[in-house]
Amino acid sequence: MMPTVIRSGGVGVMSTFARFGAMLAPFVPLLASYYEPLPLLLFGALSLVAGLLSLLLPETFNRKLPDTVEEAIALGK
Repeated sequence: MMPTVIRSGGVGVMSTFARFGAMLAPFVPLLASYYEPLPLLLFGALSLVAGLLSLLLPETFNRKLPDTVEEAIALGK
């Protein structure tokens, strides 16, 4: 969906966010001290939002992924 150069930068940024998530994940059960089902609601809501946002992505099955910004713009049309 994005050109190769932008895509590789995005992978690096998302890897950093994943590491932050891995550091914070052990503390999520502590949220249950405020409201018992809060950890389950947090993970469920985030999963639901991610699933709904994925519906906005363009279909790329059997298509060549773009290498330039112009190709990426053309893919969305």
